[in-house]
Amino acid sequence: MGEEVAVAHTNAEVQAIYQKAQQFDQARDWNIPSYAWDVAHIKQLQQMSLDSIINHLRQLIAAKLGMEDLQRQLEQQTRSETDHFNSALAEQKKQLKRYVYLNQHPHEAAYFKAHPNGYPREQKIDYHNTRTAFWGTFIAWGLCVGAGLSVTYAPNVLISVVLVLFSLLSAVMIPIFVVLYLMAKFGFHFSQPWSNYHNWRIRKVRTDILKADEEYRRANNRNDEALLEKEFKYPDAITAYRGEYVEAMQETLVKTNAQLQQYIVTVNAHVGFFPPDDTQNMQHLFRVYLQFWNGRAADWQTATTLVDQSEQMNDLKESLIAEIHSATTAVIDSIDQARDQITNAIEDAVDAINEVADEVNHMTNAINYWGRVQTELSAVQTGLLAQADARIGAYRRY
Repeated sequence: MGEEVAVAHTNAEVQAIYQKAQQFDQARDWNIPSYAWDVAHIKQLQQMSLDSIINHLRQLIAAKLGMEDLQRQLEQQTRSETDHFNSALAEQKKQLKRYVYLNQHPHEAAYFKAHPNGYPREQKIDYHNTRTAFWGTFIAWGLCVGAGLSVTYAPNVLISVVLVLFSLLSAVMIPIFVVLYLMAKFGFHFSQPWSNYHNWRIRKVRTDILKADEEYRRANNRNDEALLEKEFKYPDAITAYRGEYVEAMQETLVKTNAQLQQYIVTVNAHVGFFPPDDTQNMQHLFRVYLQFWNGRAADWQTATTLVDQSEQMNDLKESLIAEIHSATTAVIDSIDQARDQITNAIEDAVDAINEVADEVNHMTNAINYWGRVQTELSAVQTGLLAQADARIGAYRRY
């Protein structure tokens, strides 16, 4: 694939092509065009045969229905391409974040792999809790007295010495527990030494792991996230997704615009036979068509009068397609058949335009190129993640 196809696009170009699609969707070209209407046109309409009126109306309504279908396709394609692009970027960021983490925190990653629930949680300490100190004082006093009384009954000197020492140790513990009890009364943190020690050990595990990771990053030059992004081919992947998005959107706009212009030609070939006041609202015009179709009117004046009267009692539908689908099956079939014929003819005409075909072919080649690049980069990134994940097994020290 030559460089001519592999054109990289910036984020500004991504935003620009999206804005262009939004502006195109709101363009006036999608509406019935303005046109002149004078006495000559009125006479022409009055002299037109009923079959000609019905045919022109059917072709006009079918062409406008085809335009609305085309516009919906544009909106759906824009939404689909944009959602795909945003999802791809989000997935890339997610994978990059994982790669950076594995390279900057191998010890923590190893710990989490061995402990899926993460770091142990510190226990909540009630610094006003006097229960431990109270019972500690009571038990120490009991042990002190019990050991002291037992000395008299000791069978030998050695046991007597042990009992004396145990009694003295218990006596030392009594004032310590009393102090802890008093401190707990006032809520001092030192009143719960055992709970504080437990939490300190928990914090030390995390501190030691993070310190080990910091030393690893410094020794292996893993602090530079820009370098890690380059290793992971992140910029290249983003470029590939941008290229695919811009080219796909350009292809959609080129094809849609070419088809729209053909629809406009068809609309212009039929709309000029009827008064502008009646053609600006296609739901209204469809009801006029129904009057001729059902044989309730033989001329334009009668048909529009009947429609005006019906609209006073029954509001127009919210869209042309909804208005059409409220009619009988025969009417729907007649419009659908005319629309399909017009759409097929327009697609054939667009395909025959060499300039459009060449442009679309170029964009298709570019889309395929960026797709291949994405596939290649995805394989590389998958391998890098697997290697980084496999390496953390060497850091399971905790």
